[in-house]
Amino acid sequence: MTQTHRSALPSAYLLNDYRILSILGHGGFGITYLAEDTQLQTQVAIKEYLPNELAVRSEGETVQPKSSADTKNYAWGLERFIQEARTLAQFNHPNIIRILRFFKANNTAYFVMEYAQGRSLGEALSMESSVSEVELKLLLPPLLDGLATVHKAGVLHRDIKPANIYLRDRDNSPVLLDFGAARYELGSRSRSVTSVVTPGYAPFEQYQSSAARQGEWTDIYALGAVLYKAISGRVPVEASERVAALMQEEADPLLPAVECGADLFSKHFLQAIDWALQVRDKQRPQTISEWRTVLLDETSTTAPPLRVNPIPAIPPVPVAAQPQSLLPWLLLVITLAGGGAAFWWSQAKETAQQVQAESQLAATKREAEVQRAERLKAEQAAAKQLVKERAEVEAARLERLEEKKAQAERDLVLLQHEAEARKAREAAERAKAEMERLARLQAEQAAVQQRLAEEQEKIKRVQQAAKVEKQRLQRLRYKAEQEQARLSITEPKVRGFIEQFFNVVENKDVEGAVSFYAPHVNKFFSKNNVDRNFIRKDKRGYFKRWPDISNALDGDIQLYDTGQSDTKRVKFHSRFNVYSPKRSKGVSGLALNTWLLRNVHGRLEIVEETQKVLSRNKY
Repeated sequence: MTQTHRSALPSAYLLNDYRILSILGHGGFGITYLAEDTQLQTQVAIKEYLPNELAVRSEGETVQPKSSADTKNYAWGLERFIQEARTLAQFNHPNIIRILRFFKANNTAYFVMEYAQGRSLGEALSMESSVSEVELKLLLPPLLDGLATVHKAGVLHRDIKPANIYLRDRDNSPVLLDFGAARYELGSRSRSVTSVVTPGYAPFEQYQSSAARQGEWTDIYALGAVLYKAISGRVPVEASERVAALMQEEADPLLPAVECGADLFSKHFLQAIDWALQVRDKQRPQTISEWRTVLLDETSTTAPPLRVNPIPAIPPVPVAAQPQSLLPWLLLVITLAGGGAAFWWSQAKETAQQVQAESQLAATKREAEVQRAERLKAEQAAAKQLVKERAEVEAARLERLEEKKAQAERDLVLLQHEAEARKAREAAERAKAEMERLARLQAEQAAVQQRLAEEQEKIKRVQQAAKVEKQRLQRLRYKAEQEQARLSITEPKVRGFIEQFFNVVENKDVEGAVSFYAPHVNKFFSKNNVDRNFIRKDKRGYFKRWPDISNALDGDIQLYDTGQSDTKRVKFHSRFNVYSPKRSKGVSGLALNTWLLRNVHGRLEIVEETQKVLSRNKY
């Protein structure tokens, strides 16, 4: 969907060598455009520095500070924006957005990024009814690798959220977008906390104007919040609310992941999410590698230090006979309004004791009793609310389980659609006609029984005919079920198909290998839209180059729906070993294979084939 923004550059606007096509996104710090490189005729993404709290676009597309008071902060932020581009440009990682160049124009700055078709993780989560642990663990390793790379260079992302994780269409690989370092520094300088944090995903140390307490654990909290959103369907409670509850000696309002995702995700995976979402930064994993070991279950001997209570206890402000003080909460509000200054517990304690001493002089025993009663009432209300929220989460979890069950049942009755669509429709129409005819016969039989009770012999003949017709329909139904089973694409059938293909390849049977492919193949490794003649030529060359070939399945086979009833996308690992006696050379290793299979009249054929070599050993 095309986005609009009143301050955006117009469509078709020529910016240096780039023509603006549309808006990809916008926020409080700037606007991101889809553009065309007029020299290379390729599409790119361009980010423009335009902080809406400090600047506006005037006539002639020039960006100007809103007032003279904003000029200094605007210029300061512009330099930080350019420095961020220089910093990100040093990274060449497939899961970190790649910066191609930056330049100044229109009294502001732009940096040009690579662009690939896809969608954000936030869009994917809103479209999918549920997400599995397997799917999350496929996305996590590249994300963690990318974060570890930037952390090693001393860079923090500071704005990890579903909207800033992009999934490429071509392989569903994730990319980290929109690093928030410059935005954070500008927001801290201009004292605008709301412009630098994303509620629910930002840990409490990001609410402070100083970045001294921030580190790898800050990004770990945000990525943990993304996983919490994925498993529960809801954004975590804002960190400031959790700290407020902690200071009031109340339970953590955030329901632990081990409760949200029970029965749907493994316990160690949920515990690792809870570990990342600890309020205190020292109680979280301190590095990506430390967290990764537990999150991905890469060792069975390490476990995160999970909390026993939802939030660790903090020494309370001493209270005697005065009414229950709201001072901790007032301190939190004052702290947040002042730009997120750090909680200094000793100062809060001294102030609380001073207020307590003054309150004790004026408070009466009756007021103390009233305050204690109000506190008890508030705690009871909070407990009821917590029970209600947990009940809602449990209901949502049960609903997701029922939805998965229903989806699994629907998947069992899907028929092939393209090549077998006509036969399926005809079979359905015949079955429907037979059922309607049976219904008519039964109605006629009932009418005859009511109208002609005396004609017993005639009724018996009609009943016998109905019985025979019912048996015939049962036979038709049985045949339809058998046909459905024949046309389905199952894991055992796919496994047998792959093993047969490997046997034909090992025997170097060119025609046999070609027969496994569709007459027209959409993708054959790096080639698009090829026919069997192309594949035949490729196989001959491959068999000639490697006389000795062996392949074997390694692990499970993953089947994915494609939206079409007669096709499945299949992913599997295979061990390969090829050897050329003539050249005395050989290669062995592990590969990830992705096929698109189609069932045509009960026979499988390959429509797409790609392969990614994960390891390679030459000998």
